[in-house]
Amino acid sequence: MKKIIAFLLVLTMLLSLVACTQKPAKETTAQENTGEDAGKFDGQVYVGLIYAQTGNATYLGTCNYHAISAAVKEINEAGGILGKEVVLVTEDEGETVDSSVKAMQKLLEDERLIAACGSLYSPRAIAAVPYVEEREIPVFVFGSSDELVSKCGDWVWMTRPPDKFNGKATAKYLVENLKCKNPAVIYATDAYGDGYRVSLQNALAEYNITLDEKLVFGIS
Repeated sequence: MKKIIAFLLVLTMLLSLVACTQKPAKETTAQENTGEDAGKFDGQVYVGLIYAQTGNATYLGTCNYHAISAAVKEINEAGGILGKEVVLVTEDEGETVDSSVKAMQKLLEDERLIAACGSLYSPRAIAAVPYVEEREIPVFVFGSSDELVSKCGDWVWMTRPPDKFNGKATAKYLVENLKCKNPAVIYATDAYGDGYRVSLQNALAEYNITLDEKLVFGIS
């Protein structure tokens, strides 16, 4: 039942991902299990979220937070989940894999949580998988690398198509719709950008198109 409730909750969250300017929902930070009452709802449903509150990715983290917060607010205004108010529990994942994993570990120590939203970045999400599997609550992540697909385990759920599907869709549109035979590519030189570049390159090869290195631009 908890998995079903959490799944429905996050589906609603995802429908509101464009709502980046809404007022935040009720929010708290993670707490440790402090006794026999830990883990009880107390009339509320707790959902976790890690996002970049500090570092060079705060612009993405802030949008992610406001979108999910807006969805929680919308759910609560509609009566909550089974009549219970949803409370968002947040932690700062910073800007590194290590800081992200530590934030997820701290979040997972909070026995009140029935579900959580993990990192936007595949390497961070992958590194946190063992801790999620141990905790055994659904954690929804926003990374899209093909490696993440094979390492999700039973409790980490991807919310976006993997890179190989994105690359195929882009290649199909470029070739079949735009009739493009020599596309240029601008990509971010990180795990996300490089994974997408490789996926697009492989998909274009199926159309006998090879990316011209002079038209491939990586930006940091």
